[in-house]
Amino acid sequence: MSLASQPPYIAIPELLIYYCYLTLARAVDHCLSRSSYQCGLRHYSTIHTSVKSSSVRYNADHGKSRKAGFLSFAAISILPVLSYYLYFARSKEEAWLNPRNFIRYVLECKHHISPTSAIFTFDNRNRISEDPNGEIWKKGIWSVEFKQPQLQIARSYTPLPPSLPQLQTTPNRMKTDCLRFLIRYYGYGEVSNYLKKLASQEPLDIRGPHLEYELPSDIAEILFLAAGTGIAPALQTIHTLFEARQAPTSALPKVHIAWANRTRQDCVGGVSDRTQSREWSWGKRAQPVVPDDLSRPQNPLVQWIARMRKEYPNHISVDYFVDDEHTFIDENALRYSLRSIHSHERQVKKLILISGPDGFTKYLAGPKEWQNGQETQGYLGGLLGKLNTRGWDVWKL
Repeated sequence: MSLASQPPYIAIPELLIYYCYLTLARAVDHCLSRSSYQCGLRHYSTIHTSVKSSSVRYNADHGKSRKAGFLSFAAISILPVLSYYLYFARSKEEAWLNPRNFIRYVLECKHHISPTSAIFTFDNRNRISEDPNGEIWKKGIWSVEFKQPQLQIARSYTPLPPSLPQLQTTPNRMKTDCLRFLIRYYGYGEVSNYLKKLASQEPLDIRGPHLEYELPSDIAEILFLAAGTGIAPALQTIHTLFEARQAPTSALPKVHIAWANRTRQDCVGGVSDRTQSREWSWGKRAQPVVPDDLSRPQNPLVQWIARMRKEYPNHISVDYFVDDEHTFIDENALRYSLRSIHSHERQVKKLILISGPDGFTKYLAGPKEWQNGQETQGYLGGLLGKLNTRGWDVWKL
């Protein structure tokens, strides 16, 4: 997204305050000038008129002078209040993440997950006593924009849940408005390469939040198909439904995540809930795929998923798919996932969410389409188009 094509931000409340300020100042100036001018003329005319006439005109001029003085006093009293409000409103907006302006954040640390990905922690260095992102976390899946200052372009990235485990490289003073992201380095990525070279304590301009998908409050079943860094929206979904909204256990949905990665390094320590066979052959006993490196420390994202699974064993489940281990999200895997969380209730709301590269989305559900300059969901194709998904809503992120 080119920043040059973005319309300039105009703060309507600030313009109104400035307009009132100027109007009031002009009105006071006009009244004072007119009153002084009229007083001068009438004072000159009293020399040639009677004392009675002079007395009447003096009283009129005195009344107008008092009116002008009152307006001056009102202006002196009101203008500082308006100025303070204007300064406070702008300072507050500049301190908090907002969808109109880019706010300066600072890179606190990078926690490398694999040779090609890392968790970035950003801090805006403002002392904020409340969580400015608390309300957006309750709504659903959201993102922010990173600005690449050299090329003046922006790219969207999805924040990780604030309840993610504390990282060894993360400062102890984690604040509520710190943001963490799973970033993968691409050889051709203008912004990802810029982030890769970004050193600790260097600035980055961030704008947002932008709501990508609002999760329904009455959702009962969710199948989340994620690839690579597309796991971030899935973790947001779990955080929103199980932590941010603080819903009673009886109202919580069933969520199953199918997470595909190219190498085990991207999901170290992850063990699937359901046994997998390498061919997903039905009618035969499935042989579980056991990762070779379970002795290595868990990936922080895998660790967070494991904690949530342990806390909500009847509601959250996950399957890991790794290309190097020849396990893939194929047609049989989708059938298995759909059946595993199916409650056999007809009136419940069910949702399939897909997050990952364009090729991954196209393979599973068909491509998105552009219509009238806007990206749309397009038709339901791919593997899901071949299956019986009646009763399921499908959304491509």
